[in-house]
Amino acid sequence: MVSISESNANSSNVVKAIRKLNHYDEDRFLRQINLSKRKLNTISRKVAQVAVGAVGIHDEDGLLYNALVTVRKLVFRMDTEPAKSILTWASRIAEKRERFEILFQLHELAELLRFEMKGLAKGDVIRLQLNLGGYRSLDQKLRRIQSVDCKQEEREEILAEVLNSPLMQSAGQALSIRSEAAYYKILAGLMLFSGSIRDAIEPQKQYISFLEKTEWLKSSSEFFLAKELVQLTTFLSVAGYYKEAQAVIFKAGTIEFKSERAKQEQLKQLYPYRMQFAIDTGNSEMGAATLEQMTHFMQEKDRFDALFCTENIYYGLYYCLASENIAQGSLLISKMRKYQSKEFHPRVYSMSKMLEILLAFENKDLEDCSRLIKNFRKSKVYNSSDLFSMTMSLMTRLVNQTESNHAEILEKYLQKATALEETGTEAIFFHHFDLVVWIKSKLNHCPMMEIFQQRTVASTPNHQIKSRVS
Repeated sequence: MVSISESNANSSNVVKAIRKLNHYDEDRFLRQINLSKRKLNTISRKVAQVAVGAVGIHDEDGLLYNALVTVRKLVFRMDTEPAKSILTWASRIAEKRERFEILFQLHELAELLRFEMKGLAKGDVIRLQLNLGGYRSLDQKLRRIQSVDCKQEEREEILAEVLNSPLMQSAGQALSIRSEAAYYKILAGLMLFSGSIRDAIEPQKQYISFLEKTEWLKSSSEFFLAKELVQLTTFLSVAGYYKEAQAVIFKAGTIEFKSERAKQEQLKQLYPYRMQFAIDTGNSEMGAATLEQMTHFMQEKDRFDALFCTENIYYGLYYCLASENIAQGSLLISKMRKYQSKEFHPRVYSMSKMLEILLAFENKDLEDCSRLIKNFRKSKVYNSSDLFSMTMSLMTRLVNQTESNHAEILEKYLQKATALEETGTEAIFFHHFDLVVWIKSKLNHCPMMEIFQQRTVASTPNHQIKSRVS
């Protein structure tokens, strides 16, 4: 362990190390990572040493939170290796210092790497999860509560133990809420991480109920309530409870915000989710209304950052493609081209470029489509997903073959896309664009929205989803 005197003596190195990990200097930091892996390891060692023997809790917090911010940026940029390196030492330090709220966020990032990124071996994921000793123990206890053979008396004992544990108390302090609310929030998260989305719904509802009854966040409470309602909408939608999900998403949209900043944050959270939900359920009325609202807000782009605008352009573009609104989609493409690539989240940028290719094909502009495919193949994101390479292979064949051969090609790639979707490895990309449905729409000569709607009705036979626009 580095002593306090050693930390003071190396204060200049501390400052340098912090700056390397500081999110305000992110581009410079990423360039240095790309230039030298050895330099990254040196920086990581210095920061880790300083964090272990930090002078005062403020220095320690600053380093760990800076590391968290940097890892998030790296994950968004699909830069796996440096993210893994920083995650490894940060999780070790946070666990040793019992910084459970940081461990929880690191756990989320580890899961994100596992499901969205390539290059992270299964053994690395398991090792990262095993480092989270407190959460591993908690996970086992909560799973026991969920088991069928767990009797009421045992369930109450486990619940009391969990609620009174240092982990829950620390999480409650981090979230500025009582341990009961922290229990429901973390339980929902653990159920989600374990792949049991249906089991995450009830604790999420309990957590929202707590938010609605308590003034624990004062003026900021409405923003967090809207955020959690949006999260519940996602759980319900994925689990197939579309009618209930629609009611929840409208409830989130009716919340009144006291500050302009809170309203902007709500818009960033709410409108992409509303559009995604409208597409997933084939609700054209909701999709058209949301697109109109998005377009209105993007006209006031000075009020919003570029990432908000580009994300909304993507979802608007997806809806236009799904509803075969080629004219409106072309307008969104022209707006999208005004932004530089760094003004997109990487995943949003790559998916937007893919939809641009599909839209050019729908517009029967095969020359432009061929040009866009070549440019996409040259980009660094081309090999980041099997869905991308499969889509480019499909589009290349469609462009180079006569229309009479398209049905045979589409049938072949429908089997491939269905098999890829069933593996679950590309789930995050299929969530943002359903290639299987697009291929089916071409084979059946109907809009994607029609297939989404048929799928929704088939999965909810006891009721008809009502279209309602606020």
